[in-house]
Amino acid sequence: MKYLPIFAIVGMVLTHSHLALAQNKTYKDKCIQSQIKLHQQHKNIAPNDFRGFCECTENQLKNNLNPSQFNELLVEGKKPSWLKSAQDAAAKACLKPEPKIEA
Repeated sequence: MKYLPIFAIVGMVLTHSHLALAQNKTYKDKCIQSQIKLHQQHKNIAPNDFRGFCECTENQLKNNLNPSQFNELLVEGKKPSWLKSAQDAAAKACLKPEPKIEA
C-alpha cells in the first residue's frame, strides 16, 4: 500500500505528459500540415499520405521527452531550443528506408 501514492504520481505525470500534446493541437496535426507545406510542389499529396509518419514521430516524442518538455510544447508559438534535435531524431527513427535498386 505504501507504493500506491508513487504509482498514482507516476500515472498522473504520464497522463499529463500525453495530454499536453493533445491539448496543443496534436503534434500529429501540426506535423501533417508541415509536411504538406514541404511537399506542396507535388500535385497529388493528401494529409493521409503523412499520417503514419507523423503518428510515428509523435509517438517517438512522447516516449523520449520528459514531462517538463511536454509542458514547454503547450506554449503556443514557443519553440524550445531542444525541440529541433528531438524532432529530427524522432523523424529519423520513423523514416522508411528506400528500397535498394539492384542492377
